[in-house]
Amino acid sequence: MQWHFYCGYATAGLVLFRYFWGLVGPQPVRLAALFPSLTSLLRYACTLFTRTPSGVPGHNPFGALSVIAILLALTAQVSTGLFAEDDGLFFEGPLASLISAKIVLKMTSLHHLFAKVVLTLVVLHLSAISFYFVYKRENLISPMLRGWKLVRNKSEIE
Repeated sequence: MQWHFYCGYATAGLVLFRYFWGLVGPQPVRLAALFPSLTSLLRYACTLFTRTPSGVPGHNPFGALSVIAILLALTAQVSTGLFAEDDGLFFEGPLASLISAKIVLKMTSLHHLFAKVVLTLVVLHLSAISFYFVYKRENLISPMLRGWKLVRNKSEIE
């Protein structure tokens, strides 16, 4: 259980860093860049199944929504974990003693729910990366690791 706490603290640190980086980082990773318009979502949806790379220097509109969903889910997971308890006898979040037992139970229930949400989003994320790599011939892994993305024009591909 101690490792669970360490992982939770590490996740909290990474999420806080991502929010900070979303405020001061380069334009493609800014939080403001993650909110696509309905028009851009619909336009991108029409090209989603073409076998060409997206041609977007940052997150495509669906990728941006994915980032928002993952950030919110991890924020909820970490936040509820601070107030949750494992079995009521041995382990509880560092802030659980500040709230009533009824709210602790609710936070514990939400913590379990968000664990499933986070796992679902991870599977969707990995599936999308695989789809882009295999079907659209666009490697999204190296840009995630390096922090920059080579964008090819559609005319270069044809």
